[in-house]
Amino acid sequence: MAQTAGTQLGVFSGATFAEAWDNPSNQDVFQVVNEGGEVVWNCDHAGTCNATPAAPTQQALFRMFGSSVENAFVNEAHLDIVQIYGPGQSLVYYIDYTGTSHT
Repeated sequence: MAQTAGTQLGVFSGATFAEAWDNPSNQDVFQVVNEGGEVVWNCDHAGTCNATPAAPTQQALFRMFGSSVENAFVNEAHLDIVQIYGPGQSLVYYIDYTGTSHT
């Protein structure tokens, strides 16, 4: 996996993306919301990231504002947005600067 040396939001622990979050309601973990209140990108409870999501949840664990992932996460260094490390400190998941998830 080609992750970056740093992240914007942090490094989290879990054997899977879903295990990294306390999210019993299965809300989206991340959402980017535009000025009109429309969700323009999300990462759901399972770690699936979607540009122009068809069915975002009403709430999210983390909500950022902007017209796109690139606008919401100003990231000139192109760091990963988030990384998940599992048992043995192995990388199991990350979201790159474009909002694309990788396992």
